[in-house]
Amino acid sequence: MYIGSNFLISSSINLAKKLQIPDLIIGVTIIAIATSLPELFVLMNSATNDQYGSNLAYGTILGSNIANTALILGGCILLSKKNSFINNLTNYKNQIHLIFLSTIIFAYLSLKGFGLIELSFSLLVILFILSFTNIELNNELNKTNEKSFLVKDLFVIIFSITSIWIGSNLLVSSGIELIEKFNATSSQIGTVFLALSTSAPEIFTSLIAIIKFNKSGFVVGNVIGSNILNIGIFSIIGITYNLSYFDINVANILLLIACEAYVLILLYSIYKEKSISNKYGVILILFYIIFIYKL
Repeated sequence: MYIGSNFLISSSINLAKKLQIPDLIIGVTIIAIATSLPELFVLMNSATNDQYGSNLAYGTILGSNIANTALILGGCILLSKKNSFINNLTNYKNQIHLIFLSTIIFAYLSLKGFGLIELSFSLLVILFILSFTNIELNNELNKTNEKSFLVKDLFVIIFSITSIWIGSNLLVSSGIELIEKFNATSSQIGTVFLALSTSAPEIFTSLIAIIKFNKSGFVVGNVIGSNILNIGIFSIIGITYNLSYFDINVANILLLIACEAYVLILLYSIYKEKSISNKYGVILILFYIIFIYKL
């Protein structure tokens, strides 16, 4: 997964430069979609289990989203260079609301089950994607060698996505084998082991993006895009497989909402000041520690 993540980030950087696409857009689309594939496949496999399917699927998304928000974003802010996490969100004020709104929808699904709200959320995801269409892209590639390099970057991205998917499947299989020896509940399996396993691509890509390439835009875009896509996937799988009867821990739902609200405040600070101090990452990591403690 490290190799796949490394190739994914480097190729995404090349693609962004050639098409003059902002880092955040690449993060919220290509990288977010690629790193959300494990959640999709794990949820599909989990949902077919009549006895544990609902709790495995629910726990995976709950744990994955709080890991993305608290552990990954918090860690990347803490590890960012020059003691500050720098990003330019000037053109994305409307988009940063969606990470909090999607969490509220997830909380509603957790308490009320599935219905028309999933269809509404699907429309939200579509609107989220369409919200980026007003960004002008300069994608005129006049030289033949530039076109060939673009094809190469796309090929490497596909290879990277495949590598991440294979690595994630191996990691999930190993996690399930280990957890079965400890007789843990299906919610704990989903929330901790499956969630961290499926979040491994986000962890690798985000850490490589911030440590090796210092691309904070990829990190923010990855977290926003992955969290929204995860809940969208959960909605679609929930309707398709008629998931219900979740083993709900209301305290964890409230903790996730509080964590997302804190991230919303941080994103607004970045929007206004263009950067935030590393110390704010510590608070996010504390959210994750409390979350694990409360299980």
